[in-house]
Amino acid sequence: MLGDKSGMDALAPLPLLAGLLEDFSVQAAFWPIGRDLRRLRDLVRREGPVAAWRKGVRYLKWKVPAEALRLRMLWLPRVEDRFTLIYRTNLWAAAESVSGPAASLENTAALRRDLPALFDRLGVRSLFDAPCGDFYWMQHVVRGRDLDYVGGDIVRPMIEQNNARHGGPRCRFVHLDVSRDAVPRTDLWLCRGLFSLLSNADSRAVLEQFVRSGTPYILLSSHRVFDGPANENVASGDFRYVDMRAAPFNLPAPLETLQDRYDEDLCLWSREQVEAALRAA
Repeated sequence: MLGDKSGMDALAPLPLLAGLLEDFSVQAAFWPIGRDLRRLRDLVRREGPVAAWRKGVRYLKWKVPAEALRLRMLWLPRVEDRFTLIYRTNLWAAAESVSGPAASLENTAALRRDLPALFDRLGVRSLFDAPCGDFYWMQHVVRGRDLDYVGGDIVRPMIEQNNARHGGPRCRFVHLDVSRDAVPRTDLWLCRGLFSLLSNADSRAVLEQFVRSGTPYILLSSHRVFDGPANENVASGDFRYVDMRAAPFNLPAPLETLQDRYDEDLCLWSREQVEAALRAA
């Protein structure tokens, strides 16, 4: 049932205001505000203004300082410094992992169930996982498997922490920028959630590094539910929705699709498919 509709008249201008925020030049810095207004409108419709107010206050206590940190992060000239600031400040305010809510055990339940079977189907004995984040959920996938694991991330202190906590003969972590540095050749590259945080130019550079590596397969995140435009160019470190089958990526139908969270999938493409798409662009 829908919540109490009292007070809806006062919310009538929200869609218009959200649209204006998305159309003007302030979009680069402030486009999430339009999305938040739509979410507030939908919350009021579902649960009524009282519940929306209570949840909205809790959200704003995080959102206001987080937006200040976000704008500070976007002013940093180096991409590595931006992601390091996200890590040091826990910008996404996730309770379980500094890699964000998407790395929680609840939000990775489907992948933790389905990835081992995919590894078996592909004969994966070596895996490159980048960005690996803090290895919070992936440790439950690779532990005990006949697998050589390499985790890569641009945040040096997190890589140092991962090596100290989890490093071993068949599990190591390397500091690198996958859009600029050579990446190791393995049987599969798991690249979850990265392109949602990169510009189009940096995303293309990652695909080029994949092709150069000689790794035969890559798993890439692709949204299927959008609360805003897909593939909008952003500064690396900011968020956007990504559809890998749409411009500027134009990848073909994936070889396999694993459901990730409610709004995105993890899709498998071959090196040949990615190389052909890059040549055609």
